[in-house]
Amino acid sequence: MLSFSLTPLTTLARSIRRHRRLLAALLAAWAAYLTLGIVRPDAPPSRSTVVTVHDLAAGSVVQVDDIALRPWPVEGVPPAALADPAVAVGRVAAVAVPAGTPVTTTSVVSPEALSRHMTASGGDGVAIPIRLSDPAVAALLAPGDRVDVWSSREGSVPAVAVRVAAAAVVLAVPRPTSGGLLATSGASALVVLAVPSVAVPALAYATSSARLTVTVLAA
Repeated sequence: MLSFSLTPLTTLARSIRRHRRLLAALLAAWAAYLTLGIVRPDAPPSRSTVVTVHDLAAGSVVQVDDIALRPWPVEGVPPAALADPAVAVGRVAAVAVPAGTPVTTTSVVSPEALSRHMTASGGDGVAIPIRLSDPAVAALLAPGDRVDVWSSREGSVPAVAVRVAAAAVVLAVPRPTSGGLLATSGASALVVLAVPSVAVPALAYATSSARLTVTVLAA
């Protein structure tokens, strides 16, 4: 009987035929991996930014476990965003800040500013956000300014402006970001004031039912 020995090439060919389905699957997976690596865009550049880990109510004091330092796309970082959690801790939320939102120097304000007003008002000061009907007026304001708040009803005859808060202290003038939390609503602009608690009911009512503006008091 004659015996034949298979050459290495023949053995390889038979092995390939035997496992051709497995090899085809492996080659398809490798091709998909290479394709994804080519078409997948590079991750956008990011910057470490302080963000809230849960909702913050307006007027609440920021605690260590309220915030975290996380990477945020550079193009989406607000101009006044904080990069150091220690700076945010102890500040007062000037507006309601949803979870996962970058913390800025205007969304959380210095407690000293609020404390100074509380002392001046007999320890009875509170922070309240309002929307001014004219954004140009808000653009002229800066933290520390003292203002009177006036309300007027559109179309009222005769046209009358009523003072709803006197000598309020500007705590923050959050600058709007496109489509963000502090974006302007229509033609209004957000301002955070410190006022005596007795002024809150009239001011809150006027905020929801009338047009508001302010006059700046002399220093």
